[in-house]
Amino acid sequence: MHHVLSQWIMRAFTQYRQALFLASLLALGCTNTALVTAQPAGLAYEAVIDAGSSGTRLYLYETRPSPQGPTVSLLLEDEPDAVRGLSSYADKPDQAGSRELAPLLSGLEKFLKTNAIDAGSVSVSVLATAGMRLVDSAVASRIYESVRQEITSRGYAARQVGTISGQEEGVYAWVDVNHLKGNLRPGHSTEGIVEVGGASAQIALAVKSTSGLGNATKRISIVGQQYDVLSVSYLGLGQNEARRSMLQTVTAQGLSRNPCFPNSTASDFVFQAMKAGADQASTSVSGDKAAYSPACFDVYLDVVKQTSASAVNQFPIGRFQSVPGFDQSRFVLLASFYYQMRDWDLLGQKRPDRSLLTEVFSRCVGPDAWQTLADREGTGLFVQNSCANATYLYTLIFSSRGLALSSSRVEVLKEINGQPLTWTRGYALLAAGS
Repeated sequence: MHHVLSQWIMRAFTQYRQALFLASLLALGCTNTALVTAQPAGLAYEAVIDAGSSGTRLYLYETRPSPQGPTVSLLLEDEPDAVRGLSSYADKPDQAGSRELAPLLSGLEKFLKTNAIDAGSVSVSVLATAGMRLVDSAVASRIYESVRQEITSRGYAARQVGTISGQEEGVYAWVDVNHLKGNLRPGHSTEGIVEVGGASAQIALAVKSTSGLGNATKRISIVGQQYDVLSVSYLGLGQNEARRSMLQTVTAQGLSRNPCFPNSTASDFVFQAMKAGADQASTSVSGDKAAYSPACFDVYLDVVKQTSASAVNQFPIGRFQSVPGFDQSRFVLLASFYYQMRDWDLLGQKRPDRSLLTEVFSRCVGPDAWQTLADREGTGLFVQNSCANATYLYTLIFSSRGLALSSSRVEVLKEINGQPLTWTRGYALLAAGS
């Protein structure tokens, strides 16, 4: 089991509990430690499980009240190797709890026992995102019933179990970033977020006026402040689903060679463009049918335009440019964009737009670009699809027909002040204050 748990978090948490324990003893005038078993007033624990499109991860937060609003501290982050995403149980929904949740809850139980935390003080929420939005509602209900049974059978309170909307996901990610940056205070400007996952993409920013934006905005109250957050989720514009649409567009346009994969002289090599899903067959591109060219940008522009304006999304991507204040807003780029820049050694570049574009043509163009890329980085699925993914991310974020963000307005981050960025913290903050 793979645990992502910083040692300093463990030490700080242990020291904190010891200090509370000692303070309780002094207040009671006790020397018999067996008499003191109660937890500090207001202290609670929230386990939030992010059931994403490609995996499931647990976050445990400690929440406690304060005059400035609730504080939320991350104690544990865990993603066992065995978990693979709730949506993968669409063909066996009754096994979702015992197979997907069990490893996570076992890890949680071990952590609680080690740190003498009463399981009765822990509530568990399982919140699914874009992957489960694609699952039939009747099947999804059976998956969630299995999940809820697994939670309660282990003695935890099941707080919220279900699929959150894309709008909620964007709002929670926005709260997380601005909370960690210290922006949620009077007189401080907030920043927007662009989060590209596997199945969907979320774009969120605070706006001063909701006029003409309909139900795309959500009003939230946090730390005594109110914000109107424009949060739009695009189902189908996660990089995996966008790649699926790219493949379909190439076929529909009758292109003889796919312009989004690097040239390969090995005719027997096959790019695994899409892995098989619960209701989707795998899709591959033969090496002799690949030839990267600028036409890839045009294909992805069509994908972005058509998908963002579809009936399920109804907020064309170009509409952001007409939102008052959008052109002055700064944005934090999360998730897929961070990993793309990291994998291509581009983090810290002053011009991420230019450096990404330059790297695309450097790595993906040439008579045998694939062999050069494979020799350099291996032949894994992420490498095979890296040229397509990089082209898509550039098109979505920097193209004039996408969000048209300039490098001076973006920051590429995975963490802030040593804390990993995750929308689950935003959810925990809002839940603690409700």
